[in-house]
Amino acid sequence: MIDSDSPSPSPWETSRKLLFFGGCIGATLLIGWIRFFTGPEWALSLFYLLPIMLAVWYLGRLAGILVSLCSAASWLTADIQMLRAFSNPYIPFINETFRLLVFLIITFVLDKLRVSLEDQRALARNDALTQVPNRRGFLELAHREMEKARRNRTPLTVVYLDIDDFKTINDRLGHDQGDRLLYEVAQALKKNIRAVDILARLGGDEFCILLNETGADEAVIISKKLQGLLSDMKTNGPFPVTFSIGVATFDAPLQSITEMVDAADSLMYEAKRAGKDRIRSAVIKPGDRKGGNGLGFQTPRGTP
Repeated sequence: MIDSDSPSPSPWETSRKLLFFGGCIGATLLIGWIRFFTGPEWALSLFYLLPIMLAVWYLGRLAGILVSLCSAASWLTADIQMLRAFSNPYIPFINETFRLLVFLIITFVLDKLRVSLEDQRALARNDALTQVPNRRGFLELAHREMEKARRNRTPLTVVYLDIDDFKTINDRLGHDQGDRLLYEVAQALKKNIRAVDILARLGGDEFCILLNETGADEAVIISKKLQGLLSDMKTNGPFPVTFSIGVATFDAPLQSITEMVDAADSLMYEAKRAGKDRIRSAVIKPGDRKGGNGLGFQTPRGTP
């Protein structure tokens, strides 16, 4: 039920899930107790569906199966206490077998629906070609990190990377080769950043990386390393391209992650105007100097 690549749940999250599961089990026992005191004439099995569905939706299929088993056992226990009310002592066991089958069918159908919805949410936040977050996914993830940096007063750096002359790849080698290049760039970047950093394809041939707790000097070193790794694609592969990179460091986050991405994007375009295949970096401080987008910039540093 747990993806091996997913981070381990926190103790609080584990406790919360166990408490929720315990509540679902408790609900089934309560329904069985009501069944016993109301007698065999009242059909209350429909009420078991609520804890079963909640368990499946919020905890997964295994939890739904366990709650289904507990529901059938709870109902059977109540019926056994009223065995004289049945014409045949085997009737409660037969009834609960069929009732359990219905509970399990509902569990598996609902779990399929839950997984399908989760897949759709993931597709809405990930780029299908490169298998990294898209703009929407990046903004959601980066916003959380921005708020964390604001609370902890730690620096953030946004690296904006563009493939120079990408159109040439599509025109000369075909779109299949262009797609291959985008995928290889994404994988190279993904393998050479930390797990706590966030990589995304924002569209076309543009990629963005959020470097957590990373100051200006360290960010430039990382950007040079990444540019060198990507340049190997030009010397060792079929792709005659270079990479322009904008590096925006924030000692304190701006009002929105979009402003921070725009600042790095502006620096990337400065690198392109300076001749491409370059890095332009700056420490961004609102109010230092107002530009057309209202952001303050310290003097950018250029790296050929």
